[in-house]
Amino acid sequence: MALLIPDSLRSNRVFPATVRRVAGALGTSLDNDVTVWYEPMFDRTDTRPDLVVLDPRYGVVVIELLKGADKSQLLGVVNGELRIASDGQEHSIPSPLIRADQFAASLRAALSAHPTLSKVPVGALAVFTNQTRESADAKRVGTVVDLDRCLFKPDLDLALSESDPAPMLRAFARAAGGALSTPLTDEALALLR
Repeated sequence: MALLIPDSLRSNRVFPATVRRVAGALGTSLDNDVTVWYEPMFDRTDTRPDLVVLDPRYGVVVIELLKGADKSQLLGVVNGELRIASDGQEHSIPSPLIRADQFAASLRAALSAHPTLSKVPVGALAVFTNQTRESADAKRVGTVVDLDRCLFKPDLDLALSESDPAPMLRAFARAAGGALSTPLTDEALALLR
């Protein structure tokens, strides 16, 4: 089981249901040398990503969830933007993958100056907790989001029910550019933490 920070991330109702679900899937199915941080716990100004995963075999993966997914319905894409219905109203929301890419680029830039960490891969993923890939395709989400760098409801269900990390690991590999030829050293992991 992956280390979750905070350790109550999968069960404490203080955290949004979607975050608890994704954290549960990550925590249950990933190896015990993987660390998952819930960043808004440390900065509630919405200037940090939802989750950051440090996996010695892939590097760092920044994860953003579809905002408001536990209280809204994804309608599709209108004029190049994701549209959701929430509280009886429709509105546009930013792409979670674009946001994750921005956080990943910022982290990559910070690591680039460090002699030991400059080559650590930093990838970005989006999570659609209530969608299948097929429903995302039907709603044309793929026109604004690279669906190959997304996790969907069936991926989470598989991780939670069977502790099968395969869909997540494939997504990590696509996000980070593949598995590392040599896992990150303990020294690199300590510096990254």
